[in-house]
Amino acid sequence: MDELQYRDTYHHVNPQRCHFEKSINARASNCCHMRRFNLADREGVRCTHEIAGKRCAEWLHRLRHATRFALAADNPDALPHRLEAKVQSGGLQGLAGLLKQDSGPQNIAALLEAAIQRYDEVEQIPWDDVTEAVRNYEPRRRRTRSQSGTTSQRRGTAASNSRV
Repeated sequence: MDELQYRDTYHHVNPQRCHFEKSINARASNCCHMRRFNLADREGVRCTHEIAGKRCAEWLHRLRHATRFALAADNPDALPHRLEAKVQSGGLQGLAGLLKQDSGPQNIAALLEAAIQRYDEVEQIPWDDVTEAVRNYEPRRRRTRSQSGTTSQRRGTAASNSRV
């Protein structure tokens, strides 16, 4: 399946995609309104709650624009995958920190609802604190298989790249 055909099929199968799909697929967050599905060899996430989906879209749009200078992004609405994942996961962790939720973003919908209750509206959230969390967020490293069959962390050191 070529990439264009995959995208067309994806949008047909998943008309209400989860706005935090990258964070959820990276196992950095979760949501009570998400449903996972598989298409070809990839995993997708759909939102099952229209109002919560709109709240997520509004919050993520505001977050992208708040972090555009920190990430040196010319167009915050079209971020590359790595930066989008950083914005989603780091932003949710920053918001959880603001709300003193030590366990992090366990339920995105509940986290955003708690933020709205505390700050009344999205614009009132202290974006500087959330932006700092995005800037400092480091995604987990991909795990790779070595030739011996054991799992190891990918590192940029010569020792891990040498063959025995």
